[in-house]
Amino acid sequence: MSATVLYQYPAAVAGGTVAPTATQAVNDVGAIVTWLDADLTAIVTHNFGLTATQNTQLFPIVIVNIDSTSTGTANPTITVTRSLNNITLTKVSAAGSGGTLAVTCLRPFEPTK
Repeated sequence: MSATVLYQYPAAVAGGTVAPTATQAVNDVGAIVTWLDADLTAIVTHNFGLTATQNTQLFPIVIVNIDSTSTGTANPTITVTRSLNNITLTKVSAAGSGGTLAVTCLRPFEPTK
């Protein structure tokens, strides 16, 4: 089973289930992931169009936090798998493993000196 993903940022997609386009996803994408105990995966699409090199360099940077609205009673281990245009979050199916996560994906960025 798969979790529900509600995109929160960029503003053009806030509150919806449709991921931002490549044009909208300039530097970061934020989403709320809600899953039930039986859910195993959640796919968050960032549409950064990363290169294979960037992907092997561990981009995008992924930040996962248990949201303050979460009702889960367990803290399951979450595995993050990166790809060029999305990430997949995976957890075990167990009692109390459901809940709500705040997920942020950050595009590679290097300021010029």
